Amino acid sequence: MTGRPATTAALYAGFLALWALGDAVRRREPSPYLLLGGALLQAALLGGAVVGASGLGDGGQDPAVHAGYLAASVVLLPLGLLLARDRDGRLAPAPLSVALLALAIVVLRAKATA
Repeated sequence: MTGRPATTAALYAGFLALWALGDAVRRREPSPYLLLGGALLQAALLGGAVVGASGLGDGGQDPAVHAGYLAASVVLLPLGLLLARDRDGRLAPAPLSVALLALAIVVLRAKATA
């Protein structure tokens, strides 16, 4: 994922991270709308990873590093959702917030290495 779509995805992931952090601070269960927003972000990231993987051999800085960032961008959100689901209590959105923040950073790094 490169250009404006990558920046938009990173900002959206940051927004969702703040939302999840707000739910964790207020000790509420994750909102269904937060999970829907995460699903939309995951769909966009999958599409961006497919497009990014198609242009790996086009003379970028280091194709292996860029492929690693693309793979991490696809794996981080489901991992955060899995950790949030397995957590008991009202702090379940906290691992999701950390995963979304890390996802925003990974997307920006993938944009920089493209």
